[in-house]
Amino acid sequence: MPFKCAVFGCKGNNEEKVSVFRFPKKEEKELLAKWIHRLSRQNFVPTSSFRVCERHFRKEDVLYEAEFFDEKSGRILKSALAYPRLKEGAVPEWSPSSCLPPTTSFERQSPESKRLKLEALNVEKALRASNETQADLLKSVSPHCYKFLRNAQYFILPHPGTLRRICSDFSLNPGDELIDEGFLTYIKQKFSSLKEEEKIVTLMIDEIHLNSNFDYVGGKVTGMAYNESNAASSAYVFMIRSLLSPYKDVAHILPVGTLSAKTFFAIIKKVVVGLETIGYIVIAVVTDNNAINGKAMSFF
Repeated sequence: MPFKCAVFGCKGNNEEKVSVFRFPKKEEKELLAKWIHRLSRQNFVPTSSFRVCERHFRKEDVLYEAEFFDEKSGRILKSALAYPRLKEGAVPEWSPSSCLPPTTSFERQSPESKRLKLEALNVEKALRASNETQADLLKSVSPHCYKFLRNAQYFILPHPGTLRRICSDFSLNPGDELIDEGFLTYIKQKFSSLKEEEKIVTLMIDEIHLNSNFDYVGGKVTGMAYNESNAASSAYVFMIRSLLSPYKDVAHILPVGTLSAKTFFAIIKKVVVGLETIGYIVIAVVTDNNAINGKAMSFF
């Protein structure tokens, strides 16, 4: 059942659905007192069931989207919040007109406006498709981090069940990358949309430590090391980074248990040859000073 607005005479959520906001907590005594004073109701004591709807706040005090800086494109991207929020310190404003539903007027859009709107929708679809792929990579590396970001509601991220369904339908699961037929599939698909200067890259390798356990996801057992029957204790992430542009992306994720230098050398060589076969120009391989990394690189 939707919450009703506590402002006297307001029909918010009766005649039409509107966003509602909780009263400040008891610890915020000064702000709570301002809210109660603005409502102009005698002997009014708010409880946890009382709300104030968005009609009684200034437009600039209600946040409907979050902004974040995209390093790849150098632009500020906006993402709609799952639930509107109030700016810190926002106070409701009561007036008879604020209790009435807003009047709407319709204007005929020009062809140029329609074209720009369609372009914006297409960009949003492309970003959503890209975000679903990157979201799956994030969840596979750190489920706890993914859960935290999703619950914080600063970004709209798909439910883990949605990711499992998408990965099952389109073979976007990082585990499929371990099979020869699916090796470097994602980065191969990405290649066709890149500019020539973005194809000159370095290959960066980093190790991420994992909790060793198995999981049953999308009809498959996940968490197994690629080279043994035990659960993976770490994952090597192979990332490419352009020398001439901000472009960077994950090329391959390899879950492992124990790994010898010779085996690691063979994997690095396979990734480099695979990238070169696709059309990337790999200038250098960058790793940290780990003993296995250094020994593997010495075989080149």
